[in-house]
Amino acid sequence: MTETPPAAISGDALATVAGYSALAGLCPLIPIPFVDDFIIERIHRRLCWVLFNQHGSQLSDVLNYIDQLKEVDTTDIEPTAQITGLENAWREDEKWDWREIEIEEALKQAPELEDGQIKVKRVLE
Repeated sequence: MTETPPAAISGDALATVAGYSALAGLCPLIPIPFVDDFIIERIHRRLCWVLFNQHGSQLSDVLNYIDQLKEVDTTDIEPTAQITGLENAWREDEKWDWREIEIEEALKQAPELEDGQIKVKRVLE
């Protein structure tokens, strides 16, 4: 980055605004009225600048290491998804015989029913 750093925010104000902006970014449903898009953009630019200055050399080291890895001959090496040797452990589904009263009690607690079954929100599209 060759641009000059954004104007610094000092002291307690930085901590307060950074804290609220982190909440706004991590928890977008929490309304924080005075942290608008302009402030978030300024804080983002400032944090990027600070992180670049603090960790820029580490990024260079990582990129150099990646270049070294590209030079390794892997023609006779089979692709590996994991190295621990673990395998998926599946078990058979177990059918439980519930008493009729237990079924009725469970269905009473369901937020929504459809054809005598508990209706749940779609997980996959």
